[in-house]
Amino acid sequence: MKFLALMKINNDGIGNNDEENRKILTEKIIPGLKILESWEADGKLEGGLFHGQRSAVLIVEAESLDELDGMMETLHLNGAFDADIIELQPISDALAKDEEVLKTLDSSDA
Repeated sequence: MKFLALMKINNDGIGNNDEENRKILTEKIIPGLKILESWEADGKLEGGLFHGQRSAVLIVEAESLDELDGMMETLHLNGAFDADIIELQPISDALAKDEEVLKTLDSSDA
């Protein structure tokens, strides 16, 4: 299954001074990006961050929503980023469903 993850930095991902920003970068952002990089290398992730922003669009491959939840929990980005997750329907599934609807419509015309 593929999932779309829309991520955006929140107030907890931005410090009020250099020391807070150093802590956020070393404890959350950089470790989280390293995990994302490893998922990308393993073929479990596509996408990336928007250039010059702390927002991202990712397509993540997981067996289930539960597996994806577990994967997202391992990210140190949690707490620094908000994420909206949307399950993606394969084009072939959408086509098959619409073809079935069309058959139903065609048979009701007869």
